[in-house]
Formats: sequence, C-alpha cells, structure tokens
Amino acid sequence: MRLFKNTKPKLTISFPIEFPSGIAVKTDIATYWIKDNKRYKLISDRAAMSWRFTTLNATESALAKVKLVGKLGFRDGTLIKNIADGKIIKNKIIGPDALGSVRTLEEYEQFAGIDFALKKVSPVV
Repeated sequence: MRLFKNTKPKLTISFPIEFPSGIAVKTDIATYWIKDNKRYKLISDRAAMSWRFTTLNATESALAKVKLVGKLGFRDGTLIKNIADGKIIKNKIIGPDALGSVRTLEEYEQFAGIDFALKKVSPVV
C-alpha cells in the first residue's frame, strides 16, 4: 500500500470524440492544444508545462477528426534557458493582435530572437 500516492488508473481516450475547446491532449507522439475543433502541436513538453493546461491522455486515432493547423510555443513571459550558453531569456510579451498566442516555430524564432538550428540566442530588446 502506497501512502500519499494517487493510485487511480489514468484514462486514455481511444475513440474519436469532440474535445472541449481549451484543453490539451497528450498522445504517444505529441501534446496538442485543442481550440474550436482544431489542434495545435506544442513544440515540446517544456512548452506545454509553461501553459499549465488541463491535459487528457488519448491515442492518435482519437484525434483523427480534429484538424492539425499549427504549432504552439512557449507562453508569453516564460523564462527560457538556452542550453548552448546557459543564458536565460524572457519570452517576449506581445499584444494579442500582433501574432496571437499560436505561431509557427519560424515565427517564434524570429520574434524571440532564437535560432534553434544554430543554437544561438539574440538579445531580447
């Protein structure tokens, strides 16, 4: 018997359903954020943790009817540590009309001054 440990089994959704807007769904492949019956792939588990979403477990087949439309990076204002040089930068906070909360990796790199391919961080202005 384990004390102070949640022993409830985790439910995994394995058939297509209509997921509520604003929830994250974790599969074996990736984590997705659902909004208006569209899904956005989170760029990493660390990016998913920055949003603090309520998360459900599901299979890829359960998400078959939800169209993949983009990627989602770190939440605005998140402190990000560059593993190449150890510097810590703050993800820029922008107005809601500039890029919105969802952007592609390329837009994120340009906006935040990070080049993931070169592992280079530009100073945040």
